Amino acid sequence: MMKKIMTILMALFITTLTTAEAYQVDEVRVYKTRHRMEMLYQGEITKVYTVMLSRGGMAPKRREGDKLVPEGEYRFDYKNPYSSFYKSIHINYPNPEDVARARDMRVNPGFEIFLHGMPNYLTELSVILDDGSLELLFPGVGKDWTAGCIALTNREMQEVWDNLEPPVMITIYH
Repeated sequence: MMKKIMTILMALFITTLTTAEAYQVDEVRVYKTRHRMEMLYQGEITKVYTVMLSRGGMAPKRREGDKLVPEGEYRFDYKNPYSSFYKSIHINYPNPEDVARARDMRVNPGFEIFLHGMPNYLTELSVILDDGSLELLFPGVGKDWTAGCIALTNREMQEVWDNLEPPVMITIYH
């Protein structure tokens, strides 16, 4: 058992020593139902990530506390290195359309939507399976677990952090 734990820890240590892949990004697209985030530069896809979304389902965010990810055109406007998660990049939700819709519904549209890594209180462990895929082990956390944000593994978030410089447009599709 101890040998297995040491092997996992050594693999994690080695993967953290590798440098993140460099790419350019001037646009981001998220496809919620596909759990897919595309990084683009001059219209060409430069990197693709599998994202974790909110636990509220796939409907578009309409009000504060609905635990849904918004849909529409937004902008990454600043980085937050002091997040409760492993780094975060703010998405400027709500946009004017979201504000107007919320006003018509007589609700608060909500705020504080981010792209972020895992919660700081969790230790990220991952195992590479026989088929080469990465299985993430987070006690009590499922594939979609956020309160309305978009999440990546910490390694992926570090890679995005290193390559994305706000302001950058993000379009979130259903």
